[in-house]
Amino acid sequence: MKRKPSGRFTLTGRTLKSHGIEYQAFEVEGRLHGRRIRRQFKSRDEAIGEKNALEVEAANAGGEVRARLTRLSPTSATGGEK
Repeated sequence: MKRKPSGRFTLTGRTLKSHGIEYQAFEVEGRLHGRRIRRQFKSRDEAIGEKNALEVEAANAGGEVRARLTRLSPTSATGGEK
């Protein structure tokens, strides 16, 4: 089975009803590493934060850019004094 692409997440607001009480919830939905992700949040700000974190994780999954430790001093890295 072919894996579905990662990285596209949607944010939707929903009005849910449970035990006769209506409340607002925000859902983040998408795929990460071939797995379906669905999470609900009480506030829009929390949902946006999680959506951004998931998008960053999906972008980093490609492995194209990696951080490396170097022994350069700050002046030599910027081409400063010699």
